Amino acid sequence: MNCPICGAFNSDSSSFCIHCGEALGGNKGVNSIPQNNQGNVVSNQPQAQTYSQPQAQPQTQTYSQPQAQPQTQPQTQTYSQPQVQSQWQAYEQVYEKEGTDNYVPPMIISDYFIYLFLILLKPYTAFKNQEGNFNTPKCPAILASIIAGIMTLVTLIKTMITTVIETHFSFSTYDYETEINFSNLADIDYISVIGKNFLVYLGMILAIAGVYFLGSLILKRQQNFARLLSISATSFISYVVLGMIASPILGLVWEPLSIFAMLIGLVYSIALFIVLINEEIKIEDKDIKIYFNVACLGAFGIIGYYVMQEILMSSVISSIGNIFG
Repeated sequence: MNCPICGAFNSDSSSFCIHCGEALGGNKGVNSIPQNNQGNVVSNQPQAQTYSQPQAQPQTQTYSQPQAQPQTQPQTQTYSQPQVQSQWQAYEQVYEKEGTDNYVPPMIISDYFIYLFLILLKPYTAFKNQEGNFNTPKCPAILASIIAGIMTLVTLIKTMITTVIETHFSFSTYDYETEINFSNLADIDYISVIGKNFLVYLGMILAIAGVYFLGSLILKRQQNFARLLSISATSFISYVVLGMIASPILGLVWEPLSIFAMLIGLVYSIALFIVLINEEIKIEDKDIKIYFNVACLGAFGIIGYYVMQEILMSSVISSIGNIFG
């Protein structure tokens, strides 16, 4: 081993130089340790500064600010407002905004009577074309009132005809004789005939929609009552036209034609109602769908039976009074 100071040769086991007395093992330790420590300090400090500052602060700032503020406030504002509007205004916006794909022009008075005629030709297509107007209570209520008014008018005309035409038994000819007496029109209680029949017919239309609405609540299905009312009112159109208007006229030609027209109008109304109501209240299970329709129609049939029985009894009593009066 050579001395790093004087260059003298020393043995490997020597700790000090034999020529100058310099410590052989101490130089390496003293010189090497400061160099390594200084090298480590120099290398660690820049790495700590360059690594901690760009990665600690930018990550916390760029991650916390965009995700905390923009995602909380816009979501609460854009999500809550459309739901409040959609419950009351979504259906009206379907046909109030002209130029949209689902635009349906609002119905005027003449459109309702055209709709009555179109139901006889293409019932399903006519209903679908005006479906956008039947989502709010306005149009279904007007349609139901018009149909109930037509039924009341037909009933009033029948009452006037039966009142004017008097039939009584003649003992001279031993046969029934018929005479026309227009003075009997003053004996009709028009307020009772018009008001009572209008409320009865309108109540029947509302009752059908109400029964199916309650049935849908039992099945835990949220249905639009206005649409159910429009279906109920639409299904009455064919019976009103064929069973109440055409049937008496055809009966003057041939009596069986009156019965045929009434039956066709009744079957037409039931078939149209079943198709529209099953599409509106969608039930996947076919058995439950059958039970549901049977229960609802059965409940309405029981109610309608007692109502019609009272109406028929009052008309029979009125006819007997005209014969013997």
